[in-house]
Amino acid sequence: CSEDKKRALRLLDLGLILGGPDTQIASALHHRAEKLAEELSTRKRAHHEGGDDGGWLAPGVVAPRPAAAVPEVASPLSLEDFLVSYFATKSPVKIAQGCQAWPAVRRWREEAFWSTGALGQRFVPVETDYWMEEGFDIMQLKDFIQHCKVPSKSSNPSRGGYLAQHALFDQLPCLEADLRMPDLALCGDGDSTVLRQVFFGPEGTVTPLHSDPYENIFCQVVGVKYLRLYAPSESRHLYPREDMKNNSRLEPVDVLLADAVTYQEKFPEFLQAEFQDVVLHPGDVLLLDFNFCGISLHLNS
Repeated sequence: CSEDKKRALRLLDLGLILGGPDTQIASALHHRAEKLAEELSTRKRAHHEGGDDGGWLAPGVVAPRPAAAVPEVASPLSLEDFLVSYFATKSPVKIAQGCQAWPAVRRWREEAFWSTGALGQRFVPVETDYWMEEGFDIMQLKDFIQHCKVPSKSSNPSRGGYLAQHALFDQLPCLEADLRMPDLALCGDGDSTVLRQVFFGPEGTVTPLHSDPYENIFCQVVGVKYLRLYAPSESRHLYPREDMKNNSRLEPVDVLLADAVTYQEKFPEFLQAEFQDVVLHPGDVLLLDFNFCGISLHLNS
């Protein structure tokens, strides 16, 4: 029956999520998961209405001090300019419309792409809060899409549900045709590995102030995202956590919404931290060196 097939598909996707593409039975898992997903799908495309996609509106963002804008260049950025002006100096840069030619920018914005057919039947790991205190939920993509459309009733922005840092293309190779590997992603040293991860969530989703141990080429495919960035030299002002030193003790609401009085009372050093900010639209690319601290807010999905 369909419920048995759904439970079987959930286990197959869980095997791919936990085992990754290098597990010995990955090929068999892919084959069986794709077949089951096709059998479960209705093969009927849902009618997609234009206009408002729902989701709760992001609140206004405030800053404790004036921000400097991340430099912006037009696409394409030459390899020489990238290496000399940004990679060598470890400076962030926004490439306007740097991935605009990707088929994903056109195709992935349609709700029906994710919610109908075999793709909508697949299961993905969804973070239920950004500190991972509540762990993961395993949801079908079609259900996660509906979740992203429903306005959040929670006052806590960490509980919006977020598909984050997931190797979705390893789990669902059918999506790879919609992407193009940026040449700049191959500029690391000989021992480096390219990690391809997806961040997918509803309006108002935030990530905590944190740093990554690797360089980032962040490609915005759907929706609009605001990011605030702090150079490594500002880390002494950012109140690192004891248990996760690459994360700040400041909650996103403290960073993005608090007034100067709150900062002075709770985090006086934070008032000294200089930062840059940037807004990414579909097709934009952000190049970011490792150890930069950043916080992001989905302005719309």
